[in-house]
Amino acid sequence: MNSKFYKITCITNMHVGNGDINFTVIDREVEKDVLTGYPIINSSGVKGAIREFMSGSDNEVKYFGSKVTDKLKDGKTNKPGHLKFLSARMLARPMRVSSGGSKPYKLVSTNEMLKQAKELVETIKGKEVTNWNVELGAKDNTKVEGYEVYTPNDSEGEAIKMFGLEDIVIMSSEDFKNVDLPVLARNCLENGMSTNLWYEEIVPYKSIFFFGVLENEQVCNNEKKYLNEFDNEINNQMVQFGGNATIGYGLTIVNNIEGKKNE
Repeated sequence: MNSKFYKITCITNMHVGNGDINFTVIDREVEKDVLTGYPIINSSGVKGAIREFMSGSDNEVKYFGSKVTDKLKDGKTNKPGHLKFLSARMLARPMRVSSGGSKPYKLVSTNEMLKQAKELVETIKGKEVTNWNVELGAKDNTKVEGYEVYTPNDSEGEAIKMFGLEDIVIMSSEDFKNVDLPVLARNCLENGMSTNLWYEEIVPYKSIFFFGVLENEQVCNNEKKYLNEFDNEINNQMVQFGGNATIGYGLTIVNNIEGKKNE
């Protein structure tokens, strides 16, 4: 199956909401994977954000398909896109260093997240990704959010290089889930006066996600040109994901993790 995988690097805080109404102190939570509990950008959000980025492009309908309101030249109102978009899964997020070290934060991942990434890439590519040894190695000389962290057992391994995670440390999945995402207070103003204080959960900048793009085999007839054309338009570009764009949320850089391969 023809595919390409991309890394999303947050350069500002991000809020991709789950749409639920909450009755806790947090009014708006971020979207999370129903199985792992890790932050996620569901496939519809990935597709919608990239479509918005490419809005007006000559290739928009070709990549994403027609909208309900589109009137196409051939008279059809429903035309499937040549590409399929997968959800963007979290690979790592920054956490505060609580003791030791010279930096205020570390980029933290877990074996669970990296192994899920490996399994997805192997399933889509149909071949094994070798040198993927990210088990816990030596204990790092810092504590992050009060928890022990470790260097990857093979810091030169393919998993680390593929996703550009050379500076990460590994935390146990249980500890990772115990570290809450940041929550920011937001103020609702009416005629310049504060009328309501509310709280919003965010994914902090420097966080890293990845997603896959597949060619729709029923439409593409095993041609790779659509993925290559898409790659030329999206690789190394700034794309906004989620809400609050007017206050700078969700700005990211999207990079092809496999390099610009147009084979």
